Amino acid sequence: ITQRHIQTKYDESGDPINIISWQENQLMLAELSLRGESVSVSALDAVNAVRSVHNLSALESVDLDIIYTERDKELFCTGNRLPDQRRWNSWHTTTNTDTDHEVTIYGAWNYLPISRSEKNSNPNI
Repeated sequence: ITQRHIQTKYDESGDPINIISWQENQLMLAELSLRGESVSVSALDAVNAVRSVHNLSALESVDLDIIYTERDKELFCTGNRLPDQRRWNSWHTTTNTDTDHEVTIYGAWNYLPISRSEKNSNPNI
């Protein structure tokens, strides 16, 4: 059995995709707060504000791993997840159901391929 995730973030294929959302901004502030920067909101309050929009229960504490997971969920289908994975050097894992071993998916998928049209039009590649 292959596990699949169906997106329900966008109703139609032509729906606009936000460049940035207030939810992503709150998660940025939460990360900055945990990294010791002076920001206008606590990490916990910022993460819980985002979770409340999705009717998820409030957390009692947060750390960088939780923020990474929250960003993963919030940025789903926005095209902004891959830069996060590079920045955090953290790649998705999956469990092999035959052996129950965790396998990290990395390598060629860390970067998107350069298209043929880009290669043809850009002599610097």
